Amino acid sequence: MSKWRIKKMCEVCGSEYNARSKKQRFCSYKCRGKKIRGKLHCNWKGENISRVSKHIWLANNYGKPHKCENREKQIFEFKCNEKFNRFAYALKHNHKYSKNIDDYYQLCYSCHKKYDLLKGWKGSSTCFKKGQQPPWTGKKRPNISGKLHPRFGKHQTEEQLKKFRETLRLKRLK
Repeated sequence: MSKWRIKKMCEVCGSEYNARSKKQRFCSYKCRGKKIRGKLHCNWKGENISRVSKHIWLANNYGKPHKCENREKQIFEFKCNEKFNRFAYALKHNHKYSKNIDDYYQLCYSCHKKYDLLKGWKGSSTCFKKGQQPPWTGKKRPNISGKLHPRFGKHQTEEQLKKFRETLRLKRLK
């Protein structure tokens, strides 16, 4: 054994180990992880954390959501389509983001999206404002005519696609 190693006791498990420096307090990373957690961690923020971090905290402490409450109890005016078996926590209306599990619903992705739209919360794929009717109420979703542009993803008519293909063909011939 080399001279520079120091015999110390682990603060967590109490086992004796050879420390590599005077500052070393734990015998392994596993013991260090058990001791330096929560409020003892140097990056602890308390309740001042992001929305995503609160969802992760809920999943770690209460378990991942495993059911759709709308599918079981029909708590909203829309029905669950029962196609999705992926679930997420959805914040109840007029509640603030917190670490309290009673402030959230467990919903499938489909019901979560519809619930957010009914509350007027715009997601990344919504294009209507608060107070407007969601597009699925009272009618079928409209079919979008035309095809997507191969490069830009915009809807194009058949004539525009033919012109685009012709320009590509001419470029290849040059």
